[in-house]
Amino acid sequence: TGRTCHWGWGVACVELVQVREFVMTGLHDLGLADAAFVSERLLLRDRFYIGRRFEFAGASAVWLAEADGIKFYGASGEFLMTMRLRTEQPQLRRAA
Repeated sequence: TGRTCHWGWGVACVELVQVREFVMTGLHDLGLADAAFVSERLLLRDRFYIGRRFEFAGASAVWLAEADGIKFYGASGEFLMTMRLRTEQPQLRRAA
């Protein structure tokens, strides 16, 4: 699995395997490459699929199918950065 095309509004087709790779790249860029994987959860709104939440020891990442990025959060839920998915090379925007 992981080869299903996940569509978003105004976003090119993104395969779940790509989202997972971007999550790992983002963790690496934050210096959290060794963070232990905890879980991956479907995100639903009104019983409709809207994205995924990835939990790691000390961090989490949220990808919404309608957005063009993955948001990363620290252990206390503080926003760390957004990784854009529109280009071939992910663009990073760190929190102020």
